[in-house]
Amino acid sequence: MDKTKQDFSKFGKNFQENLCHLILDDRPFADQIFEVLDINFLELTYLRVFVNKIKSYKKKYGVHPTRKVMTSILRTGISDEQDSVQKLLRDYYARVLSQEINHSESGYIKDTALDFCKKQKLQEAMIRCVPLLKKSSFDQVAKVINNALK
Repeated sequence: MDKTKQDFSKFGKNFQENLCHLILDDRPFADQIFEVLDINFLELTYLRVFVNKIKSYKKKYGVHPTRKVMTSILRTGISDEQDSVQKLLRDYYARVLSQEINHSESGYIKDTALDFCKKQKLQEAMIRCVPLLKKSSFDQVAKVINNALK
């Protein structure tokens, strides 16, 4: 049953790093992807930590963190992580600060990531519906599927 759980690994490291870069710099996209993103879709631990920091900040303060705030968070707020994760995260963020998003790639990354996340959410909903179908709870099935499609 665990084969149904997929992640972004098939798209590669560069795709995942660019996706996280977009989540930081493109606030409307971040709002959109956070509705469907399971943090475990990210294959790499340092990227999961990075996105979690953005998500936590946004939840706590009601606004998206700026690059300056993220710099501060990453200097002071990752000491609980393994040394290797801290190093990878700092190296990654240095690359983010030194590079602009390639806008010719951003449309593809956004569309692909959103499509992947939505399909995963729908697949999870369908799996949750199997026991409901056996009990003939068709109203519940409709509710679960509709919630996944939102």
